[in-house]
Amino acid sequence: MKHMAVQIAEITDHLFLSGRGAITSERLGLLGITHILNVAEEIHNMNYPSDYPIICHLVAMKDNSSETILNFVDECFDFICDAKKIGGRILVHCVAGISRSASVCIMYLMKYYNLTLLNAYNNVLSCRDCIYPNTGFWRSMIEFEFNLRGENSVEMRPYIFGWRPNVFPSDLPFLLRGWMDYILAFYTRHILIFLLQIIWLCFT
Repeated sequence: MKHMAVQIAEITDHLFLSGRGAITSERLGLLGITHILNVAEEIHNMNYPSDYPIICHLVAMKDNSSETILNFVDECFDFICDAKKIGGRILVHCVAGISRSASVCIMYLMKYYNLTLLNAYNNVLSCRDCIYPNTGFWRSMIEFEFNLRGENSVEMRPYIFGWRPNVFPSDLPFLLRGWMDYILAFYTRHILIFLLQIIWLCFT
């Protein structure tokens, strides 16, 4: 994962994804990047290292669960599509290339490649295995998918540490997957508390 985090991932033949730290003049040149879309509110320096002119655009998004990415994606899509029309190659980045820029790429695949949210997420994940959109972005992407397709391939479910999308591997030890696990965990906890109370009463 560390190796992937410092690389520029190729999502399609014209769309690329990374964090700010992965951008070097050598990588931009090798990939033929002509346009850069910065979706990080806190990165204002648009002077990228490059041996040739690059068209840049800032869409100032915050990376928190209260941010509504739906308010920004049309502007992102317009920039990407305009660049694609003239044969451009577009790099989308935020600070780490994990949440904001990854979400934009996922939603782009959903709209322009007719992918479900689950398939789009897995597609981007296979190219860059460190992506992890925040909970608010997941809710927005689920709403976006329903508006596009009239159905959802991903849903938010209760996990031990709050609500999360049901896309994570089942072998993650710190997550409880789905409603049944949540219900079982709830009743197991109360049964254990009840047994401890009985034991305490027996010895007092």
